[in-house]
Amino acid sequence: MGSCQEKEPTAVKVEKYNHGELMDTSNVEIIKNIEETRISIVFKGDLTDTLYYFMIISDNKNEIEFMGHKSELVDRKTFDADGEQVEILKYRYDLEDGVDEELDFYLTADGDVLGFRELAWNGYEIFLQDKNLQILKLLTSDTTDFFKYNYRFHYL
Repeated sequence: MGSCQEKEPTAVKVEKYNHGELMDTSNVEIIKNIEETRISIVFKGDLTDTLYYFMIISDNKNEIEFMGHKSELVDRKTFDADGEQVEILKYRYDLEDGVDEELDFYLTADGDVLGFRELAWNGYEIFLQDKNLQILKLLTSDTTDFFKYNYRFHYL
């Protein structure tokens, strides 16, 4: 394996929704390394920065790491975006003894982060990159349990 040099950060606008209503927008930087195995998302704040990171093993899409914890692939769906078939992977982050941290996150099969859906609070964040705008529109208008808020989610 070669060195893990980072690519130039990509500035991305993020929209945060709660109960389907736009609540806030912010800008983030997304940084990938050359091997495309680590994706860092830095939320730039006035006083502090927040960092989220993914570790993706290119030959194993069934499980990735999010914030240092294993997250399993729970679903996948293919959308037709302007005649191109785009596969979206849905992962679940759920710490065993955690409370209200549960979320689903969505990535393209190429490793682009599309957004997060909070399972406890009916909120979501989408990452508006020009190359993914059509697929984001299809994802957020999806009426199946793939993206919409799952009221059947129960705590154990």
